Amino acid sequence: MAPNPPKMEDLPAVCRDIMVKYSEQVRNLGDLLLELLSEALGLKPDHLKDMDCGKGLAMLCHYYPGCPEPELALGTMINIGDLLQLISNDAFISVEHRVLASSDMEEEEHELIAIL
Repeated sequence: MAPNPPKMEDLPAVCRDIMVKYSEQVRNLGDLLLELLSEALGLKPDHLKDMDCGKGLAMLCHYYPGCPEPELALGTMINIGDLLQLISNDAFISVEHRVLASSDMEEEEHELIAIL
């Protein structure tokens, strides 16, 4: 979605407006986080933004129809630890992360949505 956003007509009509609004909110949150991280590292608030750390935003989305049993849906996980470790020169350390599926879930389908 940034720095070169797609043409509006290239986005699926069913989620076009929300994709644009969501990407704007994610960029605003990203800018705030970059300021806070800069300050936590003892730098000027705009240091990471001035390095273009917040320049890009990519969305990888899959559209699925409404869930017939939303109470069974799982939440969203966001992991930015590896990026923080990289841009902070190890001042922030990422945790090791992995996903384990229990034996009763082996035959179920799973989906992944990433926003980078």
